[in-house]
Formats: sequence, C-alpha cells, structure tokens
Amino acid sequence: MPEIYETPAELIRFEHQLVHSAEAIRQRQVKIVAIGSSSTRGVGASSSQRSYPSRLEIELRQRYPKVSITIENKGIGGEEAGDELARFQKDVIDEKPALVVWQVGTNAVWKQYDLLQVAAAIREGLKRLKDMSMDIVLMDLQYAPAVLQYPTEAERMVAFHHRGSQGGGRQCVSPVRTDGLLECDRADSV
Repeated sequence: MPEIYETPAELIRFEHQLVHSAEAIRQRQVKIVAIGSSSTRGVGASSSQRSYPSRLEIELRQRYPKVSITIENKGIGGEEAGDELARFQKDVIDEKPALVVWQVGTNAVWKQYDLLQVAAAIREGLKRLKDMSMDIVLMDLQYAPAVLQYPTEAERMVAFHHRGSQGGGRQCVSPVRTDGLLECDRADSV
C-alpha cells in the first residue's frame, strides 16, 4: 500500500491551467512523459517507486481512480538539456502525452556546463513543444549537495527556467527549499 502524503496547496498551484491534461482527464485517458536525467529516473531514491514520476502517478491515480493514468519515465542519468532535446521526437513528441514534465538544469550546474548553451537548448525544447497539444511543466533542478556548492550558477539556471516558461501557458515548478535559497519568486531578479 503506497504512503499517502498531504501536499500543501501552494506547492501544486499553477499560474496557467493544464488544459490538455484536464481534457485527457475528462476523456479518462491521461498520458504523461517525464523527461530529464538521473533524478527523473529515480537515482538516489530509496526505490524506483519513490522517483517523482512514480509518486506523481500514485497521487494522480488516487485522485482520479476512474481515469487511466500512464507516466512514461524518460529519465537518463548524466544527461542535460542538449542530450534530452536530441531525443524529444522519440521520447516526447511521438508519445503524444497530455503533459510533459521536464526536469532540467541539475547536471549543468553540478558539472559546470556553459549555462547559456543549456538555456538555449531549453528554449529550443520549449519552442518545439509550444504548438503541440500538450501541457508543459518545466521543473527546476534538483537541489542536491553537489548543486548547492554552486549557488550563483543554480540561481542563474532557475532564472533561465522562469524566463523560458513565460508565455505559451508553460509552467515552472520549483521544489521547496527550507533555507530560502533559490526561491521561485526571486528568480526573475537574478
């Protein structure tokens, strides 16, 4: 039996409605693609069932028991925006999901990539998905200890996420931080 977690409303409120996801729920058939690197795949989680795509699937199935919910986990460890972009056609577009959750930026900060190149790849990915019949949630980087040793770069990556998510009904989601660093509402001023 899966554990049940209470999620504070402020963490799941989106600025834009997920219209394609809502329509898929009405049709009782929802497909979601989660694309990213090792944190999407679930590396570091105590089990594959504790990866965020698996947890999301459990939560959605509990909330919508009469709806068929499928989440395709397309996380591949070590990748960054450019690598993920290279497989967008096969792993995202061809899957025809109602919702895409793209977690990106962790490896860029941790491995000290050129953040402007990574931001360009994120913009290109969002541009490719923009006119598709799918909702897009751009999820911020994972705040692992290796990332937190580069706070300036992490804040820059968060700012790129927020700029990239503006317009077109795209969402930007930031994981909760208890130390006040990298808050979503501060990202645009970086």
